[in-house]
Amino acid sequence: IADGAKEATKPKDISLVVDVSGSMAGVKLEQTKAALRQVLGGLNDGDVFNVISYQSGVVPLWDAGKPLTADTRKEAMDFVEGLRATGGTNIDGALQMALAQPVRAGLPRVILFLTDGRPTMGETTDADEILKRAAKLNVAGKARIFVFGVGVDLNPALLDRLALENHGVPTYVRPNEDVERKVASLY
Repeated sequence: IADGAKEATKPKDISLVVDVSGSMAGVKLEQTKAALRQVLGGLNDGDVFNVISYQSGVVPLWDAGKPLTADTRKEAMDFVEGLRATGGTNIDGALQMALAQPVRAGLPRVILFLTDGRPTMGETTDADEILKRAAKLNVAGKARIFVFGVGVDLNPALLDRLALENHGVPTYVRPNEDVERKVASLY
């Protein structure tokens, strides 16, 4: 059996996909930023990463993941600090962008997908269609999707299936629960 700590330090390709829709304003966004800072601070040598924010639109930090360096970590931290909550929740667009990122040969692909809502914007807001579209891009399940649902206005059926059908785990954070601790425990 592989040692978990040893596995965690192996290089990987990570996309941090974060909901910054209007409902994330306030404490949820601050907790989310703290969790993202913790994950970014915990990246290891050899890791490739990207941060993708979404609301009505989808905004990646970079067009493709970049290797971890002091400069790329700082650029990502600055991007996270600049996140503002506004707009609707384009879950489909965010998944499409995350799954369309170029794959780094030899690195396991991990997507940390964080949302506090239901799909309200994008090409489709239908849960089954979102899952079908994600499956088309995640050929042979090459990306593992770990979902973090924050709050109570979620679509747990969509989020559970998104994680479980993509070799990941869904995690839910109730209001006033520590998002940072939950994200850190998974990471």
